[in-house]
Amino acid sequence: MPPKPKFTKDAVLATALQLLRERGEDALTARSLADALNCSTRPLFTLWANMDELKHDLRHGLALQVFMDACDGYQEYRPAFKQLGLNILQFATNEPQLFSFLFISKCGCEESLTLDQWATGYLGDQSIPLLMRDFDLDHETARTLFIENFLHCFSLCVLKVTGAAKLTNEEASASLTHGFMGTIALAKAGVLTYSGVAPDKEGGTLDGKPVGALPVVPVQDPRDA
Repeated sequence: MPPKPKFTKDAVLATALQLLRERGEDALTARSLADALNCSTRPLFTLWANMDELKHDLRHGLALQVFMDACDGYQEYRPAFKQLGLNILQFATNEPQLFSFLFISKCGCEESLTLDQWATGYLGDQSIPLLMRDFDLDHETARTLFIENFLHCFSLCVLKVTGAAKLTNEEASASLTHGFMGTIALAKAGVLTYSGVAPDKEGGTLDGKPVGALPVVPVQDPRDA
């Protein structure tokens, strides 16, 4: 009969999360985790075959829940989507090790989500109807708006977390506003869902139409939404 586990999975994962937040993924080893639990490494491997499996459970369970909890509450704001961006940026600022583990680490990269999966996942599922509500958009336009600004927001987070750029919270917030106002202007002009600009020496085109001939529409101040 195999030995009865000394710890539950939940207890080990809670300790692993604390270690991760304090010291980062590189410090999350079987030895360091066993030391934090005041035991040998053997109890860990009665619960998981290896550390990759443990990290998988942590990434898709407790660590992800901390991120979701940090994002939550934006639905009560108008415009809600800007508040979601601010919540994500704040999470990256407050929890750089956890953000890196969830969204930058190569571990588990074979499970990376496509943009379509992000759009139909929890954040997209919650955000797209709110974009439709706050800016009077159809579903496809709101979906594209979500994806474009999702990419922008997470790019800013990566710059902050990796230290690739010295980015204050105020600068990041302003960048989110500028990016959103640009994409909402494209949405209101009816060209946000176009496939893209084809550069040409004589003048680029957007789905066959000259870029310079695109309609210009007033941009709604997000504060008035």
